[in-house]
Amino acid sequence: MRSGLFSWSVARRGIAAACLAGLAPSAGSGEGMLQYFNASWNQIAEKVPELAEAGYTSIWLPPPAKANGGYSVGYDLTDPFDLGSTAYRGTWTTRYGTEAELLNLVELFHRFGIRVYFDNIMNHRAYDVPGY
Repeated sequence: MRSGLFSWSVARRGIAAACLAGLAPSAGSGEGMLQYFNASWNQIAEKVPELAEAGYTSIWLPPPAKANGGYSVGYDLTDPFDLGSTAYRGTWTTRYGTEAELLNLVELFHRFGIRVYFDNIMNHRAYDVPGY
């Protein structure tokens, strides 16, 4: 017995036609993101071809700005705009490298069609930064 105007056979044919036409999302079209921390910009750059071949379409990197000390992973920023290009607290680089190395890394990822995401620290600074 048929109820109303809806027909399952017509719906199935419509779904099948949409899949054949490529209109339905495929299972493999999602973004493959890798979180890559605790390596220098140059070490990560060496792995970019391998990451692209593995199928990653985006990368999540640590905060790129200069943090409080040499062992800091970047979540206690001292200068959110210094990406490793000015002398501050006895070093030019961030924990991960220089600004030039970072820009090279981003350009390399983009050449391989990989999007780059950074952790962004907006709400706090290191303990000794004025205004903290």
